[in-house]
Amino acid sequence: MIFRREQLLGYLLGALDAAESRQLEAELDKNPALRVEMARYQELLSRLGMDEEPEEFEPPRGLADRTCDFIAAHGDAATVANAALASPVRLSPAGPAQGNFGRNYSFTDMLVACSVLLTFGALLFPSINNMRMQAQRATCQYRLVQTGTALWEYAQLQPNRTYPRIPERGNFSVAGNVPFTVRNAGFLPDVQNLICPSAERLDCGERPDFPTVEDLRDATGSNLRIYQQRIGGTSAFNMGYMSDGHLVASTMGAREDFALVADAPGDLTSPPHDGKGLNVLFEDGHIRYLPKHQGRSIQVGDDPFHNREGYTGAGLDSNDSALGPSEARPLPYGEGPAK
Repeated sequence: MIFRREQLLGYLLGALDAAESRQLEAELDKNPALRVEMARYQELLSRLGMDEEPEEFEPPRGLADRTCDFIAAHGDAATVANAALASPVRLSPAGPAQGNFGRNYSFTDMLVACSVLLTFGALLFPSINNMRMQAQRATCQYRLVQTGTALWEYAQLQPNRTYPRIPERGNFSVAGNVPFTVRNAGFLPDVQNLICPSAERLDCGERPDFPTVEDLRDATGSNLRIYQQRIGGTSAFNMGYMSDGHLVASTMGAREDFALVADAPGDLTSPPHDGKGLNVLFEDGHIRYLPKHQGRSIQVGDDPFHNREGYTGAGLDSNDSALGPSEARPLPYGEGPAK
């Protein structure tokens, strides 16, 4: 069952009947994409202050009676006041301005004024920059949710609930084939969701021309490299894992530590967002902002950009998630272990 936006908002506002609420709750238990969408609406309602119960105020006892008595006793006065307000107002002509406005400012006055302005600027500009960073992060997180929702919707329609498969060889054997497949299937109409505002990686502007299937299939040399980079935008995607010597697509689940997509390529040693970190969407629908790392050993643990052996490539098993930028090849491993 597909729930409309009005039904999700109605549930959060308590406007659905019991049967509709039970149906929605059952769908929330098994649909991570719907949970993400619900969390987004809940956050918006929270910002508007609509998620709190309104306070009820009891009017003072006898207020209505006292109001009627006041109007009856001061009816004539009210009429006079209204007439006075309706009459034209006459102002006296203004006389010549008094006082001396020709004061000369000294160097000390100017110095104090400049100091005040500099102090004000020092306080204001960091706040503006912080607001810009917060806005960029919020934009990236919203786009991640849209991309993740498209991946979940695609996987739900597959026989084994798998995400798009990356071929082992050929022009489509790169991580960018994941969003490329989803988009060509009609689940990700806005390619802007693949672009992080903080990642200055593509040289084709904010809205690049995404290649078609024919473009990528027939491309060679440098054109192929450019197309492979563009099909995934500036995001990084799960590259599947190895099973019996072959590359297979990951199966959809609700794992809280399984990275699905990040808002920028690369790794945590050179992230976007002014070099401070990046956003990663995990399979259960939550987004985590990961700060920059100064260095990393071969034992990388759950580093979302390397598999358990520290390589940029496919995972080693079904629970080993490794993200790669658009042009990254799951096989063979493109880089050595992360340092």
